[in-house]
Amino acid sequence: MAYLEQGRIQSKRLYRTLAGYDWRGTTRDVLRQAYEQLIPVNDRKEFGEYYTPDWLAAAVCEDCLDPAWLDRALAAAKRALKDKGGSEALTGIGVLDPACGSGTFLYHAARRIVGYAVERHDFTPVDACRAAAGLVHGMDIHPVAVEMSRAVLRTALPQLPPDETSRLSVYLADSLQTEEFLSGSLFADEIIGIHSTQGKIIGIPRRLMRRPDFSEIVETMVAQAVNLQEYNLSAYLLDQDLTKNMERAREAIEEIVEHEGNHIWGWKIRNVAKPLQLSVAGVDRIVGNPPWLVVNDTPDGQRKNNLEQMRAEYGLKDPNLRGSSARGDLAAVFAARVVSRYMHAPSKESPHPRRFALVVPGSALIANSLVFQISCSISAFCRP
Repeated sequence: MAYLEQGRIQSKRLYRTLAGYDWRGTTRDVLRQAYEQLIPVNDRKEFGEYYTPDWLAAAVCEDCLDPAWLDRALAAAKRALKDKGGSEALTGIGVLDPACGSGTFLYHAARRIVGYAVERHDFTPVDACRAAAGLVHGMDIHPVAVEMSRAVLRTALPQLPPDETSRLSVYLADSLQTEEFLSGSLFADEIIGIHSTQGKIIGIPRRLMRRPDFSEIVETMVAQAVNLQEYNLSAYLLDQDLTKNMERAREAIEEIVEHEGNHIWGWKIRNVAKPLQLSVAGVDRIVGNPPWLVVNDTPDGQRKNNLEQMRAEYGLKDPNLRGSSARGDLAAVFAARVVSRYMHAPSKESPHPRRFALVVPGSALIANSLVFQISCSISAFCRP
């Protein structure tokens, strides 16, 4: 009963907070202040969360999403829109905010893409919003932040058809992808295996995750498995191999539901599989405001140990600091990790330059510990 009462109080607080916002014609992240009001200061401090003013996020997106990138990205998006079942057109192309918070950078990235698509490439407003939905990606470790980011991104895409909201690419995930996170899933050829709480495996085809209707297909499959309905995904025009793989996934879910419950599997598949797939496909732009946190202030535990290992891996341990950490030390580790994880080096097939633009504390630069100070070439941190 105590939890129910706390839930009622929090719901009323949320309603009162959101009722004060004008949702029509907004030109900014209207939920940032709400998030700061709803999430305790100590919780935000523990994750190093400091939010970015709209003018700065807009300036970063304008600089990083330059006209050459927009031309190339929108040409790929146009090809992807013609292939309604999904294609390889957007592989390696996109913009990611790996710590999206309330969605400020996602909002301004989407608005820049939509405006450019309509003004320079003669997209209809609807197709411009569809293109942006396929190009903009966000992740955050806080579930409230993820839901707010999805809502904010949706306000940036007012012409996106309501039945396509599930295609927004914002996920609850640790974008640092520690070894513990990766060991929870299996990459085997073209199948990603997602573990249940009792060790059962749901196999999801990697090719399916490239489709814009991935979330819709997963939700339909899970609903059919939970309700023991006849298997039917014919509306999504899956080929024979995908159909067989999804039949196996459905059978696994039926077994898992019988022994472990039925309420989270669609959610888990989306929030584990898509970030992992994104790290395989890669993006060519990263923007955002990494967590600002001294490593010494990070709560003890496995995550802190992982961060120390990453600092060593990326050459971010400064012997002159004698074991102490510069303010914003986590920002340096975070920058190196997400660039390495999600931004692949230019190749013969994809020779275009990669760029990232991150808001970081000045002391990280002064301490000579940030990834920008390690190498002038982004390829030093990109996987081949």
